[in-house]
Amino acid sequence: MKLASTELVNDLPRCRVRADASVAGLFPRTIMVARMLAGGLGVDEIAYAFGINRNAIGRERKRFCGATGAVTQRDIVLACRRFGLEPV
Repeated sequence: MKLASTELVNDLPRCRVRADASVAGLFPRTIMVARMLAGGLGVDEIAYAFGINRNAIGRERKRFCGATGAVTQRDIVLACRRFGLEPV
């Protein structure tokens, strides 16, 4: 398992997360999947933890990225930090 680097937090100016983004309307499972992705877990590990298939994890990731504007793994980590979501 790889952990998110703390130096990514210092890189906020180059972040693709929208300024008007919010996680207020997202489902709890979507937020949890984003936290697990930010923590460095792989899609297979998250799917096993939830007992669902990989496609469902991809949909949850897509929802989070659509709400925040995140594109890459790094953007997901920065979005979680911005909204006060601790990586799992």
